[in-house]
Amino acid sequence: MKRFTLCFILTGSMWHLTSAQKPLDPRIVEVYGSRASELQVQNPGWVTSMEKLLNERISYVQSPQTGDEKYRKLSEFALLDHDNPDLKRDQSFDPATFNPLKYDLNFFSKGTMVYRIDGTSFLLVIEPQD
Repeated sequence: MKRFTLCFILTGSMWHLTSAQKPLDPRIVEVYGSRASELQVQNPGWVTSMEKLLNERISYVQSPQTGDEKYRKLSEFALLDHDNPDLKRDQSFDPATFNPLKYDLNFFSKGTMVYRIDGTSFLLVIEPQD
């Protein structure tokens, strides 16, 4: 009976661990590919931080480009294609589908970071984390 109880507890614990994982944000999966699931298991706090970044700390603001532009353009930053070599730069901008994680930006600065989205009147604004 003790073996049955132990087996039941272990099975229940494993089921809880695997079923408790929520689906990853598709933008995370796009950049990190199959490694995203591994990162989710190894460091759930990282996933929470990335989701908070995407859903709460990033915004897009319309601001016409001026001749004395002070914001760096996304095209100046490397593409983070280590885990997904098929990753491509965006050719057009749609706030509903844009994935800022594709670019090697400073997502965890102590201050607000602002970048120009090339060829648009939009700025990408990243607020600092708490």
